[in-house]
Amino acid sequence: MSMPTENRRLSITRLVFVVSLVGCLLFFAAKYITQSVVDLYLYAKGDSPTWVAPYVDVALKPMIYFESDFGSQVKNVVIGSIVASPLDPTKPTWGSYYDLDAAARALDLDRRLVRFQEQGGAIIVSFGGDLSNEMASVNISDAELALAYQNVINRYQIYRLDFNLLDSVLTDLAATERRVSALNTLQRDNPDIEIWLSMPVSSSGLTSGGINMIESALRDDIKLAGINLIVKDYGEAELVEHPLSDVIHQSILAAKDQLELIYLNAEQPKTDYELWRLIGVTPMIGRNEFTGEIFDSEAADLMVDFLQDKNIGRLSMLTINRDQSCGINDAIKPVSGTCSGVEQYKNQFANLFIKAFPAHIDGPERSEQQTLRLQSLKMADLSSGLMDGKINHNPFPSWHQQVHYDETDKVVWQGRVYKAKWSTKGDQPDEAVAFPWDSPWLYLGPVLKSDRESVESVAVTSGRRTQWKNEQVFLADDEVLHNNVIYRARWWTQGVIPERSPDRAFDHPWEYLGTANCENRSCMHSGIAANLLVNYGGLKDVKLEIRLHEPDRTAGSGKIIQTHVSQSGQKTYQLLQDSYDLILSVGASELVLENIDCSGRACSAGEITSTLTVDYRSLTNVTMELHHADGIEGMTGEMLNVYAAQSGQKTYTVLRNSYDIIFKSGSSSFVVDTVDCNNLNCNPGEIAATLVVDFQNLEGIVMEVRVADGRSQSSGAMVQLHASQSGTKTYAVLLGKYDLIFKKGASTYIANDIDCRFVSCEAGNIVSELVIDFGDIAATVEVRKDDGAKGSSGALVDLYVNQSGMQRFGLLKGQYDISIKDDNWNLVEDAVNCTGKKCDTDVGFRLMGVTLSRLEADLEMLGKRYMPKHPEYIALRERIEEIRRTQQAIVN
Repeated sequence: MSMPTENRRLSITRLVFVVSLVGCLLFFAAKYITQSVVDLYLYAKGDSPTWVAPYVDVALKPMIYFESDFGSQVKNVVIGSIVASPLDPTKPTWGSYYDLDAAARALDLDRRLVRFQEQGGAIIVSFGGDLSNEMASVNISDAELALAYQNVINRYQIYRLDFNLLDSVLTDLAATERRVSALNTLQRDNPDIEIWLSMPVSSSGLTSGGINMIESALRDDIKLAGINLIVKDYGEAELVEHPLSDVIHQSILAAKDQLELIYLNAEQPKTDYELWRLIGVTPMIGRNEFTGEIFDSEAADLMVDFLQDKNIGRLSMLTINRDQSCGINDAIKPVSGTCSGVEQYKNQFANLFIKAFPAHIDGPERSEQQTLRLQSLKMADLSSGLMDGKINHNPFPSWHQQVHYDETDKVVWQGRVYKAKWSTKGDQPDEAVAFPWDSPWLYLGPVLKSDRESVESVAVTSGRRTQWKNEQVFLADDEVLHNNVIYRARWWTQGVIPERSPDRAFDHPWEYLGTANCENRSCMHSGIAANLLVNYGGLKDVKLEIRLHEPDRTAGSGKIIQTHVSQSGQKTYQLLQDSYDLILSVGASELVLENIDCSGRACSAGEITSTLTVDYRSLTNVTMELHHADGIEGMTGEMLNVYAAQSGQKTYTVLRNSYDIIFKSGSSSFVVDTVDCNNLNCNPGEIAATLVVDFQNLEGIVMEVRVADGRSQSSGAMVQLHASQSGTKTYAVLLGKYDLIFKKGASTYIANDIDCRFVSCEAGNIVSELVIDFGDIAATVEVRKDDGAKGSSGALVDLYVNQSGMQRFGLLKGQYDISIKDDNWNLVEDAVNCTGKKCDTDVGFRLMGVTLSRLEADLEMLGKRYMPKHPEYIALRERIEEIRRTQQAIVN
């Protein structure tokens, strides 16, 4: 017998699950298709996906040939860094070691860049440095700065520039003005130029100096290609509670929020997509400057995952020189410029980033322009190297089959320059080999037009003089004494012995100047010698003058016996037995030691240094300037040294002396007068205050910390910018007075002259409470900025939907228009005073009238249905009477 069939029905739970699942699938499918269509549309317009361009330090030793590294997938690079020459601030140099001509000779940089571009590579040139050598910071004119930038563009025929700006540089407002003016000229004269601003960030985003630089550029109508965020050196304070990858992600998101506000204020609003396209991200791979801050492969993977769907403009890294593991000797350094300090294979970080973001910077149109640019750099006759009939303008000898070449020898063959990788003879430079590494020759690039100009003339200027030493680095124009002969350096050099008649004079870094004059006492070899011991105690680059002590003259004014530059460590100097004055200087800081008695076989300068200790507390990215003490309160003498990006507790070795010290954080500064460092230890005392702000029940507040300008409802320069604030927060600020600006929607509240000259301060009460009793009404509340007009209201501050009963709203202190409404009525309260703890308003009383009108209408309807003694009628009538009693009590 067959069983009866049961009709099974789908349960409500299963039905909801199925509908939800289908809905989710349709939502994600629609989102994916929509995003794909948007991306295709944007790319069709010419926008590009994220591209990777590692930084390369071209002046760093040992030299890396990034353009010939067959294990690297790099097609885009940021080469740096261009800074001002220490001899001529108007002259651009690579790392202060090589001017542009010297880099062409010593590094073969011009031809190597041409070779890289011939292979399809794209180049960005980076300008950077600190206050002493960043080109806009060395007090040259706007016109001279623009010309220096233009000379770099013309030299390398590039159209992308990167300005890698330290926080100490960004706080120099005069330098910012010069830089912006020069960039305006540059963009006017080079319409296709692309400008990237690279800036440090903390977990709260861009620094105030960075914000000011961007705002200034936008005000001057400079079109920025993007803002590159340097995500490194956060310091111990920021990494206590969160891993490095989380802090990096937080700083990127905070900077994006800031950029949205900056462009909005500049009346150039950006979409979310456009904001991400403006952003670049640059970590420092491996070990960073701060102990425990390590950007390893795991952090790299997490950052790639975070950025994968953001479609940012660019991804870089510091630096490709470091993209390899350290050897035994490098491993003992905290941070090395030539290795990462973590376990990795060569080019691991660069290849990881490129695999995730394989895009190339240049499109077909750019490639055509690049070809024309490269052709303008090459010599017309590349095969023979002969021009003007019989004059050979090749920078190096032509290759010959019968000549033996040693490692590093350079030759020209078929219009190309090659460098020997090992000893070789008879191996033609362009001979076919199975693999590139099998050839004994490294192709550097073609012979260039600039080679002819360099062969014809080499400019030489006078410089300083010291003894040549194999281990010492010499810069362009340094003069040295070697075997009683004087030479001048043509470019950066180390370990190359000066020669009077070298085999290849053009490639030799030294120029012969003449025989030394040995009449002064330092050249005499007769008499009994004394050894002078000087312990520099951690100081570097000290200049020492040894002068004969003359009792009747001012200390340090006697005849110069010896001069030594770039001194450090512990040194011994041989002198005749006598009494001497020593003048030690580090930059502009100077210490005179009088009457050092060297009448015996040995003598000592004694203690010449003091240890300066500074506790930055929880401040980060502080710039400390060391100045001569001028004895005037609030004023400083000549600047001696600058230390950027300081945090935590730091010690500095200084010459024994008295100093004025300026601490800068954003646009705020704090001067400590006459710090006495004449003893072994010294400190400036407390420099930081903790600012406490209680946002109470407010959320999403933007807070600006600005320098106090002494005027009511006004504020000075930006110090810090914090978005999305709530709860009770503490902020570290330099000792001083501040104006605080709080913003929510269209409302703004300024707290003037917050006194943070002591270790703690607070903003006070910034919130006013708006209390409204809605009674039985369910209404929408619009809080708007007071527009001063009766019966109307200003821009929206906050919106509260479906409010009823007794409600309390937190508002920034100020004046507001308040609109309460539903579908049938609208009640507007003008100029509600919310400057106290509570808002001064009778809107609740007026709402009672609305409530009464509605209840009385309801009572009339009930009267048509029920007798007066019906419970519902009685209850409603009693409610009306209760409200009337309350009204009367308020009136009385």
